[in-house]
Amino acid sequence: MISKVDSIEINFFFGPSDKMEELFDLSRVRSHITLLQLAAKLDSMRFMPKEGIIEFEEETLIVWPEEFFGVQDNFTNSLWRNILGTNLRSVYVINPPKSLAEQARLLFTENSIHEKSYPYKKIDTTLIKDITKSLSRSIVGQDESIKALPRCLVSLMNTDESPVVVMLYGPTGVGKTESAKIIASALGGEASRIQFSMFQTNSLAEYLYGSKVNERSFAAQLLERRSNVIILDEFDKAGEAFHSAFYQLFDEGLFVDKNYIVDLRNTLIVCTSNYSSPQEIRKHLGEPLSSRFSAFIRYSELTTSAKLTIIKRKIDETYGAFPDDVRPLINREKIESDFLSTLLKLNNVREITNSIEYIMSDFILSSESSSEDI
Repeated sequence: MISKVDSIEINFFFGPSDKMEELFDLSRVRSHITLLQLAAKLDSMRFMPKEGIIEFEEETLIVWPEEFFGVQDNFTNSLWRNILGTNLRSVYVINPPKSLAEQARLLFTENSIHEKSYPYKKIDTTLIKDITKSLSRSIVGQDESIKALPRCLVSLMNTDESPVVVMLYGPTGVGKTESAKIIASALGGEASRIQFSMFQTNSLAEYLYGSKVNERSFAAQLLERRSNVIILDEFDKAGEAFHSAFYQLFDEGLFVDKNYIVDLRNTLIVCTSNYSSPQEIRKHLGEPLSSRFSAFIRYSELTTSAKLTIIKRKIDETYGAFPDDVRPLINREKIESDFLSTLLKLNNVREITNSIEYIMSDFILSSESSSEDI
């Protein structure tokens, strides 16, 4: 039986990279090298005679997740062997691939390995009330939807609960994605947002199931999440061939691909689509996947009253975002009087916002052109 190594301290961190130092005390680390620096130094020594261990000025290695994209898989797979041939005495790896963690457990003693996970903010009744208020203030024309969504969060107050998976369906640009972002903000960070319409079939397969450690993946992105809110935008664009990839995630809160294991218990997973009814959702997604949703929440087309509120709000927001010296060039009253009927014909918040920005830009550019002509 091969004896395990106890002369090197191994530290694994799971969570957003910039939060690692909140859980590990790096004050005792005077200097360190990174994975890319280690690879470059070892590569430069390839043809030099090797006697004993390789001595570095630094004794600590810190491996950041993005560095895996800059080295070949064979270097990642032989990382521990390379480290054992140096004077490095402590290693910090943020979001390690599972093969790297498994190798470490075989090589190093149990007392040498330390693992910590980022403590994502937990849901409680006070937070749910705050989320309800924020949704009511920000999402216009979707009163029933923003009442239903907070109710889905109650079960997340339980410890080690499976994720809550909701489908927000309805027309585009009426507040579905924005609702999820508001919840993520209340939970202390941005939502991790994946847009499935951006993937072709082959690239989606590699992204979901994992290919090489040095290629981007769904799992690696989830490990870097800043809150326990995941948005799967345009979920209907993930074809039937990929539905099974979500079964374990939706059921147990675990996502496992070729390279990573991600714990997503107590997470809100928000899927959005342009479906018009739960029946249509079940028809296209199939019963095995549809049955795994905790709720289907409908977002409606905007009424005239809702559009008026949104137009007024977006005019105020867009106008207020310009510098003080630019605002006098914009005639807000003229926009509200001359362009109101045109804006009311638009279908969603995105179209209204874009049109208001265009109109105000036209005012600014026209005023500047007039000044130059004088």
